[in-house]
Amino acid sequence: MAKLYTPYTWVDEILVGPERYDIKDDAGAAVHENVQIGLKTEVATAGTEVSAARLNNIEQGIDDLDDILNNAGLTAKTTPVAGDKLLLYDSEASGAPKSLDISTLLNGGGGAATNYLINPQFDFFTRLVTPSSWTTIFTRTSGTYTAARAYGADRWAAQCNEIATDGTAVQVMQSYMAATPAEKLYVIRMNAIGRLATYQPVEGANTYSLMGDKAIFHARLKAGNNARTVRVGLIKWAGTVDTIPARLIAAAATWTTNPTLVASATWLANSTDYALTTTAWTDVSITADLTSVTGLQNIIAVIYDSADTVAANDFIYIRRAGLHVGDTVPTWSSRQIGTESLLCKRYFEKMGGSIAKDIAVLAYYNGSLYYGFTIVYNVEKRGLPTGAVYGTWNVNNCGQPVLDTLGKGSCYIKALVTSTGTFYFLTVDTSTYLTFDAEL
Repeated sequence: MAKLYTPYTWVDEILVGPERYDIKDDAGAAVHENVQIGLKTEVATAGTEVSAARLNNIEQGIDDLDDILNNAGLTAKTTPVAGDKLLLYDSEASGAPKSLDISTLLNGGGGAATNYLINPQFDFFTRLVTPSSWTTIFTRTSGTYTAARAYGADRWAAQCNEIATDGTAVQVMQSYMAATPAEKLYVIRMNAIGRLATYQPVEGANTYSLMGDKAIFHARLKAGNNARTVRVGLIKWAGTVDTIPARLIAAAATWTTNPTLVASATWLANSTDYALTTTAWTDVSITADLTSVTGLQNIIAVIYDSADTVAANDFIYIRRAGLHVGDTVPTWSSRQIGTESLLCKRYFEKMGGSIAKDIAVLAYYNGSLYYGFTIVYNVEKRGLPTGAVYGTWNVNNCGQPVLDTLGKGSCYIKALVTSTGTFYFLTVDTSTYLTFDAEL
């Protein structure tokens, strides 16, 4: 921005002798010459002398402020965008000026409402019955890996290089930092020698909000048993929005440094290698410039092994993952835990599975028909979900419950009444529950 102010130099007037005056009439003729004029009224409070030094100090202050505005990188925009600066005054640096990138504020300070990743602190492992224990999320069986996308922590999928050994499995668990309050960690491993990737596909409706800006993906990582070499990357999905194949990385036993992706998926950006240790956390990040990218339907954030040095059961810790507008990792903050829970449930929700009778239907009927009631989800789903009933429920005078008429906001659960009288169907324990899956 061009300078706005031109400073003026003030100079004190200097007389050649003592201050004297002539008093003249209206015609300009001198009535009294070479006289002194004094103030008759007593001064109650002495004023501040107006001098060139004081005026030039004011001029210098205005000019310095104009220099700061000119050098802070401000541009004349109706709406602030990432890269614009806000001026700050640093009282601990003798008044030295500083600037704050507007993107930090647009990002909500980091981790908050505009962290485009969901479950970034790994608070939720809804699919796991016992999150604190290693749980297998997929296994190679009879020469085949699962055709479905496998999720560990909510919204975080996993894939491995598909080595030809039955029993090869990917396992996850939730762990905790030793500090108080205990920050949660995502822990993932493979039970064989190989490479792992964990990733989150961002819904198209949210991806569109990133278009025309830079986007930075960042996380904190630590190796488990042994040192580990990893990279982070951002992927562009250019196929039909929200239809990313389950195998994001093309199925192969051997991965290149940056693994080959399925058709319609391309790398937007990849980091260089990060050497993780077992003793310290490593901050990792990668920035993608989306200002001129076209055909971006979904953006996908990925953490992946980039070297064949991972031993069987070597694991990796992950925490504080974020995807933000801009090219600077913002100060970390988190969303309210209740808000995060609802965001997760938009994609996958589980009901029941905690205590007996947490879902219970009890009624009386004189006849034989299906009887049930409407279940309203905690939050409307991203799309029409797939529903499932798990376990053997406690039933009386009726069959096992089934789901019917699944919508984005609710569904119907029913059972076939087999005898006249009181009937019921109830959950029993952690094995009896319902799931509603609307994941990408």
